[in-house]
Amino acid sequence: MSNEPKLFKHLTQLYELLMDEAVDGVYSGSQRKTFDKMELSNSMNPILYRALREMECIELVERGAGSRPTILKLVRPPQIERFVEWNRRQIDERALTPRATMSTIEQRLAQLERRLPPIDLVAWVAGIEGRLADIEKERTSGKTTKRRSTGR
Repeated sequence: MSNEPKLFKHLTQLYELLMDEAVDGVYSGSQRKTFDKMELSNSMNPILYRALREMECIELVERGAGSRPTILKLVRPPQIERFVEWNRRQIDERALTPRATMSTIEQRLAQLERRLPPIDLVAWVAGIEGRLADIEKERTSGKTTKRRSTGR
């Protein structure tokens, strides 16, 4: 299909590369080296392999390390239907980021107000201004002055 999404085309290409190097449906080698043949950005590597695993196209049998190869069982080539479902789940997962509604914010504010003592903000700011004025006087005259209350 020529109107397939690019990501799906990349998945298909990667699966075909893995298949070319597989013996009896089992790939044994360096995932990085196989991926490098695609000449894509390195940031695509984990995305493509994760998608193939989550779409149940490949199964990780053994993770490679150093000179030990990665072993993958090739289950089935990517199918557009599975890709569409996988992609929808990715979008749904991103949409699950909690967003505070106005009622949630109001509830949280009410809880905070119940836990904190009432504060007269005007008096509090005036107290801070008075303390700052005292500190400035102290610095210019070299005398210490009594600190004012902050209104709490």
